[in-house]
Parts: sequence; structure tokens; C-alpha cells
Amino acid sequence: MEEDSALAMACLRRQFKLMSFPAPPIPIPTKSKRTKFVDADALYNAVAAGQRLRNVADLDFSGTFAIIAKPDVDNGRRAKIVARDLKRATLSPYNVDEGTPKQSSGATRRYTIVLKCTCHTGRQMVRIKSNDLFAYFASKSGKPRPSAPSASQETLTALSQSASGPACTGETIISAEDDLSHPRGVLAHRIKVSVKHPKV
Repeated sequence: MEEDSALAMACLRRQFKLMSFPAPPIPIPTKSKRTKFVDADALYNAVAAGQRLRNVADLDFSGTFAIIAKPDVDNGRRAKIVARDLKRATLSPYNVDEGTPKQSSGATRRYTIVLKCTCHTGRQMVRIKSNDLFAYFASKSGKPRPSAPSASQETLTALSQSASGPACTGETIISAEDDLSHPRGVLAHRIKVSVKHPKV
């Protein structure tokens, strides 16, 4: 009986110690922390999922993946390939040929391309000329329409249709660099993708 009582007390003490220890902190991802993906498709799908919520909150994506390097594809070409594939797989409106390249001369030989979003966040405006307004009001009042103003007198009351609002502040940054972290020493490309877009 005494042994059973001692064993029971020991179990109670052990349980009390476990209960008294604070719970381990839960890691909270930060915006600066990149999410690692197994391949390019997984990253593209994550970007597309975030873009579908652009009407709810700003998009602030940061991810990375690695791909085995090819002798005929350097970091610059790999970054442009990813840019084209990402645009094709998502709703990213940018012009790959107008991207701003940045090349690093460090050991990793990083190549970065900055792509500005070409969408517009403003309400689409309609082009209306003053002579169109004269014609509208003349038809409503029944009065004869006055002579149309000359081309020099024409004024635009709104932006043209080609300008759909203020330029978007969103941008996509893609970088490719040498990656030697493979356990067998195989050269790879480490791709880092950052996508930022304001709520629309």
C-alpha cells in the first residue's frame, strides 16, 4: 500500500510540473519571411490564390523555390522565364520586356527583375467633348443646335478612354541566384518571388 501511495504521489508531482511549464510560443510568420515551395507550380498557385482576394485586402506575397540549373540557362534568363510563366499562370498584369533588371556581382551572381503592375486602380473615365454636350442639351430643349466649336475650342471634361485611372503601385520582384545547398552538390537556381498589390 505504501509503495502504491508513493507511486501515485510521484505521478501527481510529475503532472503538476508539466502543467506549471508555460506553453511553447507559437511562431507567427512575418512579412519578411519567405515561404518555401516544393516547385514553381506550387508557388504560382499560391500567388493566384492571393490575387483572388485582392478585393478583401492588400496582397503581400513572398515565396521561394529551387530548380536544377541548366548549362544554357543563366540566372538572368531563368528570372525572365519565371516572370513569363508567373504571368501566364496568374492574374499578374506586367510587361516582362519593360522590367528593370538588377544584376549582382557577388558570389551568388544574383539577377533581379522588377516588374511594375500595368493595371489601373481608378474608375474608368469616359471621353466627352464640349460639342457632344451642346448636341445633348439642344436635343432636350428643342432649340436649334449652335455651331460646334472649333477644334481649338474643344475641351475634355474627363480623361480619355485609354487612361483608366491612376497608375497602380503594385509590383512583382523576381530574382534568381546560384544555389549550392543540394546535398549532392548539384548546382541549382534559387528563385525568390515577391508580389505586392493594393486592394482593388
